[in-house]
Amino acid sequence: MSAGEFKALEDTVRGFLRANNLQDSRILVAFSGGSDSLGLLALLSQMTYVHAVYVDHGIRPVDELDSEMEANRRNCEALGVPYDQVHLGRGKAEALAQQRGKGLEEACRTLRYEALETKRLELGMDYIATAHTADDVSETMLMRILRGSPLYSIRGPRPINGLLVRPLLGVTKDQLRAYLVHKGLSWSEDSTNVEPFCLRNKVRLGIIPAIEKAFPSYREALCRLDASIALLKGLELDYSRPIPLEKLQKADENGRLQAIYALWDRQCSSGKELSLSFCSQVLRLIEKGSGRAQAAGWQFSINKGCLALFPIASQDFEYPVQGERGLLDLGGGRAFAWGPDIDSDSKTLFWDRTFLSENASLQNARPGMTIKLSGGTKTVFSLLGDQKVPLALKAQVPVLLDKGEVKAVFARSFGGADRLCVDFKLALAPSKITLYSIVYT
Repeated sequence: MSAGEFKALEDTVRGFLRANNLQDSRILVAFSGGSDSLGLLALLSQMTYVHAVYVDHGIRPVDELDSEMEANRRNCEALGVPYDQVHLGRGKAEALAQQRGKGLEEACRTLRYEALETKRLELGMDYIATAHTADDVSETMLMRILRGSPLYSIRGPRPINGLLVRPLLGVTKDQLRAYLVHKGLSWSEDSTNVEPFCLRNKVRLGIIPAIEKAFPSYREALCRLDASIALLKGLELDYSRPIPLEKLQKADENGRLQAIYALWDRQCSSGKELSLSFCSQVLRLIEKGSGRAQAAGWQFSINKGCLALFPIASQDFEYPVQGERGLLDLGGGRAFAWGPDIDSDSKTLFWDRTFLSENASLQNARPGMTIKLSGGTKTVFSLLGDQKVPLALKAQVPVLLDKGEVKAVFARSFGGADRLCVDFKLALAPSKITLYSIVYT
């Protein structure tokens, strides 16, 4: 690549930031240490404030991991970028894969995005950037074509999906590697990338080379196809919210499928695949007008006349909230604390401890839970949506239950706000004041 081509690459990324009003944003970069994420970090670090976060899934050889993390630290130091590591722990990804009956790749993806979003909130960053490239776009489209997916679902990753941004979709891996060599930066090689243990690696290693040999411009051709499919008009709906069942039932099967895929692409920002068999289950829900279908850590359900999509918590929890004081470790650097003497501020919830029975418990928010507010009863997930809590985090938000009723929702550390139910008020002369809050460990 020439000096002019390197500048054009930088201008492409800078133009992406300007076009989407991101040039003054604080961006967390999902940093694996490979050429793609290092290239993204090197480019963005010249244009806005970035913070690199490495997620260790606990599946790599320890010696390889140690050398990679040391290389990451040196590269971030050379770029003047702050760097953090998140360690999920050995066996966690495998346990989740077994629990859900899915592949290890999908389990790692689920845990990675949960960890990145938790870190984004902890660091006060605005967006998460991932290093998906033009190669990833073509791989994704090819996999969907070969699976026989409906036409409107044969698209690559979107440039922006909620708080997730992908500035490199128009850039190839080869361009990034040339740029890094030009900058004098060395990247790490993940040994799992050359093992055909997942479908994407099989496509990348076994199919793409043959296609590239016969069709050298296949990436550009697939990008044109992607742009053409984007022009297809579907139902005029707001896919950031549940879809009225009445509108879906008036549409034909093609329109319903289009709506299902659009809702999935709009809400499921991590790039998980929506299988045809799962789609068929959702079509049956629409026809029936009730029920739910679960797969890939997500749930489609029909509630109050609407089709909604919710994330399922990677692991539901339920802890007793008893005694005058206590501390419950929620994972992800958070804990739930209560007592008369915990650190507090003007937004910390407090009430008379005698209002709670001995059977009170802290659980994660789940579809169907409701809370009584001054304006009427509302589902907890709708409340969290109004507070702009990211969809992928809703099922991790702790709620306090007593006698089957939600008494409080603790969403402040997830980007929302803590709320008490309307009939759970502080007595005028409380006998036992207790403070309740989420704290960082």
